[in-house]
Amino acid sequence: MIHETITGMWESVVSSIPSLEMISQYTHLKYPYVLLLFIILIIAVIILIRKNFITFKDNDEKKQYLRKKRWLRIFVMFTRFIILACIFIAIATPFTFEEKIVTGDLSIMLMADNSTSFELYDKSLAGTLKEQLEMSFPAQLKYLAVGDRSALGDGLLSGLKGDDNILLVTDGQNNQGKSLRDVALFLANLNATINALYLDPVHDDTNIVIRGLDKAVRGTELTFVARVTQVGQEKPYHVKITMGNKVMVDENGVGSQTFRFSRKMGEGYHKIEGEVTLLEEGEDHFPENNMYYRTIEILERPKIFMWSQKESYFYDFMIDLFHFAREDNLAGAEELNDHVAVMMNDLSINDITGADYERLVDFVLNGSGLIVYGGKNAYDLGGYRNSLFETILPVNTKSADPEEARKEKINVILLLDISDSTGGYFNAEGDLKVDVEKSLAISVLDFIKEDSQVGVVAFNADAYVVAPLTPLSARYDIEERISRLRDGGGTDIEAGINKAAEVFSGVSGSNSIILISDGVTSSPSGALAAAERAKRQGINIFTVGVGGDTDELTLKNIASITGGHYYRPTQSQRLKIIFGEPEEDDMCNEDRKKAVIMEPNHFITDGLEVNAVLTGHNHVAPKSTATVLLATCDGKPIITAWRYGLGRVVSVSTDDGSGWSGELLNAENSEIITRMINWAIGDPTRNRDFDVDVNDGNIGDPIRVVVKSKDRPESDLVQFKQIDELHYEGYFSPSEPGFYDFFGSVAAVNYKKELEKIGFNNDLIGLVKATGGEMFEPEDLQGMINKTKSVSKRTESVENTLRWPLLAIAMLVFLLEIAVRRITEMW
Repeated sequence: MIHETITGMWESVVSSIPSLEMISQYTHLKYPYVLLLFIILIIAVIILIRKNFITFKDNDEKKQYLRKKRWLRIFVMFTRFIILACIFIAIATPFTFEEKIVTGDLSIMLMADNSTSFELYDKSLAGTLKEQLEMSFPAQLKYLAVGDRSALGDGLLSGLKGDDNILLVTDGQNNQGKSLRDVALFLANLNATINALYLDPVHDDTNIVIRGLDKAVRGTELTFVARVTQVGQEKPYHVKITMGNKVMVDENGVGSQTFRFSRKMGEGYHKIEGEVTLLEEGEDHFPENNMYYRTIEILERPKIFMWSQKESYFYDFMIDLFHFAREDNLAGAEELNDHVAVMMNDLSINDITGADYERLVDFVLNGSGLIVYGGKNAYDLGGYRNSLFETILPVNTKSADPEEARKEKINVILLLDISDSTGGYFNAEGDLKVDVEKSLAISVLDFIKEDSQVGVVAFNADAYVVAPLTPLSARYDIEERISRLRDGGGTDIEAGINKAAEVFSGVSGSNSIILISDGVTSSPSGALAAAERAKRQGINIFTVGVGGDTDELTLKNIASITGGHYYRPTQSQRLKIIFGEPEEDDMCNEDRKKAVIMEPNHFITDGLEVNAVLTGHNHVAPKSTATVLLATCDGKPIITAWRYGLGRVVSVSTDDGSGWSGELLNAENSEIITRMINWAIGDPTRNRDFDVDVNDGNIGDPIRVVVKSKDRPESDLVQFKQIDELHYEGYFSPSEPGFYDFFGSVAAVNYKKELEKIGFNNDLIGLVKATGGEMFEPEDLQGMINKTKSVSKRTESVENTLRWPLLAIAMLVFLLEIAVRRITEMW
């Protein structure tokens, strides 16, 4: 106990020592620790000056000499101090930053969209603007996209050399190639400025698109969303959507609207047809996008082996959705591979033999699912801890002793994005994203346990330690430092993660990063690589997205890699469950604990709300690569998932609803259970001897068809080649919309993908502002000219070192000392 206390105190002292980088920022010295040597050397010089190396006949002669040389010795001591001070400060390398205006190329590059969907806008506008701008400075015109391929990102990249001033004439709809967001950020790092135009359509168009699942299990109620988009003048229209012979939507509308419809269906393929028809005469520029086709395959009930030694209400509850075979031992499943998942219900380690374990491992490694329910005989109550069986689970079994959980020290780094892109607006009220980030960071401090250590790292193109790891009791200083942060510069999340990981170097305990950002970064792949390195260091990263243009995919991937979670600002209070102390009330105490969704972006939990109270649970902790999806109000995992080989494993650390978790099975909450089972199953068709995998597509895009068969398939539509044992692949290039049959499987083909996204893409506004550009009305020619002139003069921060002036002062003082000594000797 004493050793642990001393160790903890030492770690606290070490973590409070400021880093070289922090001292450098405050002192404006590159190598500040050199000054420590200066102090030691000054002491040595004083001793040497005071020491006499002359031999005297007697004390009177010595006193007379010292009295005569007294002022000279004081002068020499002073000059030596000045000389050494100048030399050591020069070695420490003092520096200043100077803002310099650099004049660049006064010109503009117009990049125009010439794709089919851009026919709704004035295609002659780019040429007209070029002629007008050329009267003020050189202007070039280049086309980004042509025909049915709107590869705007690829078009932006080609032919640029850096420091470019770009004016986009496009609707911002990118349907192929590199992401427009990623390219815009890359160009910002090349000092390129992207401006764009607000555009009004010159033609009217109305289209329809239907979205929904491609496959589902029989008995599942499915919801589809039909989106009608109108560009230009809003006109009344009629929408009719049919599924087979049944009419699902038969409504009128005006303007862009969304129509939803739901239905349960029987097994097999079902065809959905949607049509939008204008009710008044008027222009509809692309009549071919008024009809949309879609298919949905309803699969037979998946076969699940339920290993349970008792009757279960859960079994009766799910029998309509899944085909269960229940036995009290695994030996009862003679052909285990005929099932797509195994569900274990409240079994102790004594019920699982070595042979059972081997069968389960092979079963899951080959792509099947495993769901392990808890109860009074499982996990901590069933001897799972440190067992061989525990290695396949996404959790480790823990002791129920609360003192054991309190021993682990919690360390948290708040990683804040202060780049230029966070200077954009968070909402219509005018709040800036960077201000929202700082407010969130300060509020997150309220969610963290008082005995935790917290540090702050900020990043733009580089990363900076704002506050080292310090006890949360010093939160006032932490808040002050956060509030003083200012936005500016490029964006490199990788640099931020690396710097935060450096701060954790040598620090024991539970180490976590809370990244607050809009996710916009110069290198998404670099950020993911940094997350991988952090994971190997045992660091979890939780991400909070800020802003309507947040790159949620990047932030979700960063969190997922390390076993963390992604949250939107309104969901950030869930961090309190992870890092804070629970507040006891009627819904959160020793006897009753409310269930809370921890990862809202997983297939199992996406879009769900759970309103259930549990009266018991098993004690487990997630493994580093597992994801906690549902937890109690005090952070104890309830549903935890991970991938194991080709298969998927879910740990449910509560019972089957017979005692502790009955509320999870009521109508309000049960969808999380059905989704959990479906996720564990994965592909329910993998055990078929013959199967066809084909997806819906568009005219002009080849559709991939994969057939699982003992014999090579023959078709008038596709030529197949063998790609693996029992698997054949071919491509179908449709020329007409409609439904196409491939050996009993049906694919829908729609109008060209280019015509699905029409109208002005408002995401373009955020991307333009992220590069320091502006949006202009087409008539604002003077604004474009002024912006071009201003960005041709760039302000750069230049570092100036001040070593030579200090060395010159040291030399002058040394020469002065020599002169004074010579004069005194002449006297």
